[in-house]
Amino acid sequence: MSTGGEGGGGVKLFIRESTGLVRELSFWDQLIIALGIINITGGFVLTMIVAPFAFPGSNMILVFVLGAIPAFVIAWVYAILASAIPRTGGDYTWTGRVLGPRWASILGWMYILGTAGAVASQAWYITNFTLAQLFFNLGTRLNNSTYLTWSTIVSTSPGGFIIGLIVIIITALAGIFSLRIVKAVLRYSIIIYAITFILFLVGFAYVTPSSFIKAFDTIMSKYGVTYSSVMSVIKSNPAIASTSNIAATLMAAIPMGFITYSGFNYGTYLAGETRRPVEAFPRALFVSVVITLVGLALLSGLSYWAFGGAFLGGLSYLFNTGKLSALPVEPTPNLFIGFVAPLWLVVLIDINLLLGFWLVALTYTLTMPRILFAMGFDRLLPEGITKVSERFHSPYYSMLVYIVINAVYLAAIWYWGYMVTWLNTSLGMPVAWMIPGFTALLIPFLRKDIYEKVKPYLPNWMTRRVLGLPSISWGGILLAAIWLADIAFMLVPISSYVYLGTSIPLAVGVVLVVAAGAVIYYEVRRWYLRRKYGIDLLPLTFREIPPE
Repeated sequence: MSTGGEGGGGVKLFIRESTGLVRELSFWDQLIIALGIINITGGFVLTMIVAPFAFPGSNMILVFVLGAIPAFVIAWVYAILASAIPRTGGDYTWTGRVLGPRWASILGWMYILGTAGAVASQAWYITNFTLAQLFFNLGTRLNNSTYLTWSTIVSTSPGGFIIGLIVIIITALAGIFSLRIVKAVLRYSIIIYAITFILFLVGFAYVTPSSFIKAFDTIMSKYGVTYSSVMSVIKSNPAIASTSNIAATLMAAIPMGFITYSGFNYGTYLAGETRRPVEAFPRALFVSVVITLVGLALLSGLSYWAFGGAFLGGLSYLFNTGKLSALPVEPTPNLFIGFVAPLWLVVLIDINLLLGFWLVALTYTLTMPRILFAMGFDRLLPEGITKVSERFHSPYYSMLVYIVINAVYLAAIWYWGYMVTWLNTSLGMPVAWMIPGFTALLIPFLRKDIYEKVKPYLPNWMTRRVLGLPSISWGGILLAAIWLADIAFMLVPISSYVYLGTSIPLAVGVVLVVAAGAVIYYEVRRWYLRRKYGIDLLPLTFREIPPE
């Protein structure tokens, strides 16, 4: 597609006539990608540690169940938009065609900011939520000081940082090949993950409240901690001694309950490489949320029964606020199962977590660089970012750039602090996720031509009108409202606990700087291309659907 100009020969709106990418993904591949990014067990372990710390008194079973509500809304909205505009780049591409290039630029740069450390974070989780607990369990159960030393090495720098870099390199090597090879890796990995997930559930069969308390006292007495001493401290603080705080539970549902589901929609960034997207995306997105909901309900319910909800929540709060520093590693459910279950099963449970975090890293490496690729294909970024391997049909250049960014972010995590690094950029993602809500709200009106083409292929309930508005518009309103509420919960004090606390000015400043910088960048890039080609190219490019 070209314009009239440049000597009458025309200027191509896009970098080239086709992306060079191939439609190789099926419904099953998209479902595996969604479940791989979700990582049910890893998300469960992480959220069980963070949520009671951020929202003391919250009931994690209900938090996970309520967190499915925004997930279903996102599945609804993204299924329609991915079907309407099945192109590489997902919501960045949709937003550019509906709201315009400035909003697309903001969304794109927000995602680059918000997911800059996605792979790096998974590498950190592998060392601090999996390997550290595994070596601690082996050391205490076998009375082996070497394993205990390794537990410290992998969870501190420079050992943990070096292992993280190795994880990032392995992930890059696995993800940079053709989709055919990556699909095979994902399919075999998800089978192993599913088997070890079942074994994770089996691990609870070895745990009873009485056997856990006995094992906890035996192992932790070496560190001057007993179950009764922990519970004594917890009961002295009413805010953390309960799991029935309704306000805390409701407030935790969106930022924490949903975060366990988050990312399942990122397969839409591969829409340009997916066969029959109108069929694949609605099924893959909704099925992945249902599977996750069931898995999280089982895991959280069994954890509360085995260890006690007040104990898990209170211990997490005390550990993360520095009031119980005697524990040498993060007090995760997999650590506590390891106090009682057979060691062979403990090893397999931690393999499940390690594999789960690695699957998240791999699927992020597969999906998020497609935004960089789409921005380059629209000419918003230099065209070099769109280089595709002729042999593998893989956008290797954008993937390498993304991996380098994550390596830098990994250093920030280890030498600046994980929570500080995360909190200072934490507003970027809900702001970015809110923008597609307005895209969904307005697409039936601003791009009626696109919306009407896809309507006949979707279920009636997804396209019917309610109170005069198309259902996709209502989905957009809900989506924007959900993330607006998330932002509010991160900024407004909760009881005596402020979620972002002293990070609020910096977190808000980061978002404002990135948003303003994205608009300025767009205008500079627009000026540069207009000067180069003698035509205002970018506005014309964003009016058209990119070629396949």
